[in-house]
Amino acid sequence: MNNIINYEIKKLPSQEWNKILHLFDDASIYQTNAFTKYSIGGENSEHFIIKNNNKIIAAAQVRLKTIPPLKRGIAYIRWAPMWQLKNSVSDINNFRLALEMLYKEYVVKRKLVLRIVSNHFIDEINNYKEIFESIGFSKFQQEDKTIIIDLTQDEETLRKNFRKKWRYSLKQAEKKNLTVIKGNTNVLFDEFIKIYKEMHSRKNFEETVSVDSFKTINDDLSKENKLQIFICKYEDEPLSAMVSTAMGNTGIYLLGGSTNQGLKMGSSYLLQWETMMWLKSIDIKWYDLGGIDKKANPGVYTFKSGMGGKEVSFIGGFEAGKDLLSKKIVQLGELINNVRRKT
Repeated sequence: MNNIINYEIKKLPSQEWNKILHLFDDASIYQTNAFTKYSIGGENSEHFIIKNNNKIIAAAQVRLKTIPPLKRGIAYIRWAPMWQLKNSVSDINNFRLALEMLYKEYVVKRKLVLRIVSNHFIDEINNYKEIFESIGFSKFQQEDKTIIIDLTQDEETLRKNFRKKWRYSLKQAEKKNLTVIKGNTNVLFDEFIKIYKEMHSRKNFEETVSVDSFKTINDDLSKENKLQIFICKYEDEPLSAMVSTAMGNTGIYLLGGSTNQGLKMGSSYLLQWETMMWLKSIDIKWYDLGGIDKKANPGVYTFKSGMGGKEVSFIGGFEAGKDLLSKKIVQLGELINNVRRKT
């Protein structure tokens, strides 16, 4: 039987798109309708679905930012194409096919600039960078780093892998009669935001994400994809809080914050441990600690690296585009955005 490979482009409601997301181990919050809706270009997005003999083998949500009269601009994809199907051996050819078809549709047919920020790590098995480049992509964004923890290990092994100071801090926190509450309600998210903003006013760091927008996103997420909020308290006093997501086979630490008292009592250690136990309970295999930067944020790096995970680098972002007008539009848009950030 010959393989019949084709793709479809649709605008699916969340209920239908979620069914497709749940086919993939590499699905993430960044491919949900809710996240895309509140992102740049999200008001004009579509779903790209690739099939082999009518069976879905890859998919991506694509954001479009174009100038309507000219029909030129950019197509943007974050953490996709998804191609690692659940309960089956991943076929790297599906990844290559997906890239080729996305290139054909958005670069060749629509004459747009196509940018893909990949969720793949640099590894020795699959040379993702080489696959991108063989199709006509070039790198536009350098590699970010994170730490991932293998949650298929048993609890005893996970604790043994913690660095000595981290393990000691967790033990001390466990002795202090702290209470951890978890859930996905707006009440809990409001508690998290209060702790986070108190921390921000104390540290006065540059914010790279909007915690309020994540609350809005969570409102729109389907029940099975809701964010999980963890609040650590001592005698009803909130000490620290964090927000995580779990989709596909990976959990991601998104947001966190602590009060001064929370720092003294080591509540963040307990929250991370409780998060790992929650992820294990729902059969999540990997825990992504949400990025590290040893030079810019050494304190966070020390805390996360103490959890005994593996430091990895994403392959970065890749871009393809042949149309000169689309390239100029994208360059102008980036210039305007850079000026806005500085004013």
